[in-house]
Amino acid sequence: MDVFEEIVRLRKAGRVCAFAVITACSGSTPRKEGTRMLVRDDGTTAGSLGGGVLEAMVVREAVEAMKDRALRTVTADLAGDGDSGGACGGRVQVVIDPVVPDAQLVVIGAGHVGTALARVARFSGFRVVIADDRRDFLEKTDPEGCHDYETLVIDDYGDALRDIRSGPDTFIVVCTRSHKFDLDALRGAICTGAPYIGVLGSRRKRRMMFDRLRRDAFSEEDLERVKTPVGLSIGARTPEEIAVSIAAELIQFRHRALHDQSLSSCCDR
Repeated sequence: MDVFEEIVRLRKAGRVCAFAVITACSGSTPRKEGTRMLVRDDGTTAGSLGGGVLEAMVVREAVEAMKDRALRTVTADLAGDGDSGGACGGRVQVVIDPVVPDAQLVVIGAGHVGTALARVARFSGFRVVIADDRRDFLEKTDPEGCHDYETLVIDDYGDALRDIRSGPDTFIVVCTRSHKFDLDALRGAICTGAPYIGVLGSRRKRRMMFDRLRRDAFSEEDLERVKTPVGLSIGARTPEEIAVSIAAELIQFRHRALHDQSLSSCCDR
């Protein structure tokens, strides 16, 4: 299996992986400089660095690198001493570089704001899925197929996220055509691992929705993940301006999360 083709496949699937390459060798080693291996987010590999204790150590370090989202360099002594010891007698340096896919934005609702947001977010580097129960509206969002995002026809807004892979790199914005559909979609969104959930609407709508969710036994911690009204306060009025304000907030949230993650990684070492 070609390592680089597998990286492309995993990125398209929204999965994190780590690219490991031997950058320096001394003495007798199983593989030489330039040897590559890919470690997937489930710990499986493509390619090989020679097996044995070296490869096992690199897999462990790669899993941690994927959590930290930070490059790391490891050195293995293959002289037979220590945890990384082997029988070859040499020394190997390996650089491990996590490959993180673009953040995914799921837009639930293909109205004017949802369509504009899908386009702005795609241009801003997000992988975009836009979902609606109206096939004709979805077809109008990108009639010429030039915006490169996925459309999803759904039957029930409560199950809109059922077939979408979601996790810490997933952002969800709910902007359907009715309060009922918004609430149905929001219930499903809260049950995902998405760190950002936004709902288009007013402060009055927020109070009404949160009161209902509390009656449905959702916790305050659940509600803290929901951002509504959604978007930065820039005086937006048109669907396009509202889309820009939401996209700006998504970008701000994403970069803050990456910064916090980087600080946490540095403090843990």
